[in-house]
Amino acid sequence: MLAAVPEQHWSFLVDLFGRYDVPLPDFEKAKRAGTSARGAGTQVTARGATELIDVSLAHPIGLIASALGTPPPLMVERAKERGVPVAALVGTAEHARRQVAAGVDLIVAQGGEAGGHTGEISTMVLVPEVVDTVAPLPVLAAGGIATGRQMAAALALGASGVWCGSVWLTTEEAETPPQVKEKMLAATSRDTVRSRSRTGKPARQLRSAWTDEWEGPGSPGALGMPLQMIIAEGAMRQINKVAETGNPGPARSPTTSSASAWAR
Repeated sequence: MLAAVPEQHWSFLVDLFGRYDVPLPDFEKAKRAGTSARGAGTQVTARGATELIDVSLAHPIGLIASALGTPPPLMVERAKERGVPVAALVGTAEHARRQVAAGVDLIVAQGGEAGGHTGEISTMVLVPEVVDTVAPLPVLAAGGIATGRQMAAALALGASGVWCGSVWLTTEEAETPPQVKEKMLAATSRDTVRSRSRTGKPARQLRSAWTDEWEGPGSPGALGMPLQMIIAEGAMRQINKVAETGNPGPARSPTTSSASAWAR
């Protein structure tokens, strides 16, 4: 799959790493092998997604969710056979209608304040609209919810509960690199952007040298999923590795002052 990545994107990464004095990952070795390290991006193919469904349902799970679009019929069918309810994330009322038609049991109305890949409508506007659209199907509110007050507000909007995501990235149990976790905890509500630079889909991230460069005039533009994931994941592993050695990274604004700021 790496063969499908344009040469200009590899050249952009080589130049980028050089300007920020970060040792290059072995892009050439990866390109010669024709595969991505640790299978980055392969799970978003039809085959990879189907395999993940089988792995998930082989465990005693209580819920399975589709985050990008309607779940495939195979997922709904197999989940219902095992008595596992199916949830789906939506960013508009129209998304919610499609999910209901696909047979999901639970809707997660995710405002733009959240991961950012479902759309740009704010949680305050989206939740009551989706609740009214799919009633009596239960709706969980998501997007910018991390405190008791925000949970109470979601219930007042008609949600049956809440769905939290980013807040768990800062917990002790999270696999988030310590340097990135520190930056998340230090960030304010003005320090995030929606960027395609990590996965190829719009996703909320801390603004960093990585996100700025992909939006800059010298950028070849982010590729679609899964190709952007393939080139970004190897780069992120290298950036995290350098940050863990104590490399302070590029001397930039407070929100992008270390190599770890590239990672999320």
